[in-house]
Amino acid sequence: MACTSSRLAGWTQRQEDEFEEVAHLLVHEKLATPAELTAYKAKLKAIDKRRALASQRL
Repeated sequence: MACTSSRLAGWTQRQEDEFEEVAHLLVHEKLATPAELTAYKAKLKAIDKRRALASQRL
């Protein structure tokens, strides 16, 4: 069975979502509510953007 790019993209997104849920659990020692998970994902994206900007300055 061939793996289409849309199926691969869906699988990758699920893996990313699971990573963020586990990261929240490790940091906060509790499972995230949907609202907490949304806020945590936004926080991670902001950190990623700051890192990208910092690396461009080098």
